[in-house]
Amino acid sequence: MPAAVDNFASNNGPSLTSAPVRFGVVTPSDVALDELPEVPRGLYVGVAGDVSLKDMAGNTVLFKAMPVGWHAMRFRQIFATATTATTMVWGA
Repeated sequence: MPAAVDNFASNNGPSLTSAPVRFGVVTPSDVALDELPEVPRGLYVGVAGDVSLKDMAGNTVLFKAMPVGWHAMRFRQIFATATTATTMVWGA
C-alpha cells in the first residue's frame, strides 16, 4: 500500500480544525506498508486502552490509557503491538 497522503500539507486543502468528512476503520498492523490511505486529523477510540502509532516524522509513539472519544491528532499508522484500545475510527 502506498504511503499516507497528507491532504492538509498546504493551505489549499480543508482546515485542520473543521469537522472530518471522510472516515475509515482502523485495523492495527505492524506491517510497514499498512499506513493509512491518507493522514487523518483525528482518531476516535471506542474502547479505551493504549494506542501505539507512527507519527508524521515516522516515530513510534505509545499513548497510554487513551480514553473513549475523539482525539485531534495526525498520524500515519496504528500498530498492533502494544495497542490495546479497540473500535477505532480515523477521520480526515
